[in-house]
Amino acid sequence: MAVVRRAGHASLGHFTLSESAWWELHCRPARRALPGLSGKYRHHSEVLPVVQAELAEIGMYRRYSDDHGYVLYVMRMQGVPT
Repeated sequence: MAVVRRAGHASLGHFTLSESAWWELHCRPARRALPGLSGKYRHHSEVLPVVQAELAEIGMYRRYSDDHGYVLYVMRMQGVPT
């Protein structure tokens, strides 16, 4: 929150994404889609590291979900009208 304030933005709130929301809305669909993307974009060297990083993150979340989570921050950027 201090970084948000130092940047001159207004904090409107934040919340921790629930484990079920993260797993059901992100991890499961991504685990189904990513192998196909690896094949589809196998000749695109810039895509494969992104796919591999996403798979690694899902694996980390699966192994360490008791200690790993995601917080979403909502803020109003400086100079943006409301």
